[in-house]
Amino acid sequence: MKWLLTLSAETDDSRIRQILRSAGSTLDANASRIPIDGDVVVEVEGPEDLPSKLRSIPEIKAVHPSSEMTLY
Repeated sequence: MKWLLTLSAETDDSRIRQILRSAGSTLDANASRIPIDGDVVVEVEGPEDLPSKLRSIPEIKAVHPSSEMTLY
């Protein structure tokens, strides 16, 4: 399942990978850090219970399901 993670902008890539590895997740191969209001958003792949696995990680501000963009 694909997820969008909102993290503190100060979180470096190695820490992001460490967090994801501990939750059984991986950074999307084509993911880039998207800056939003002092934070960053990255797309990851992980299990359905990823939000609960990351709930206690201070760098993680939000976890939302990702979906494919639909052009109208």
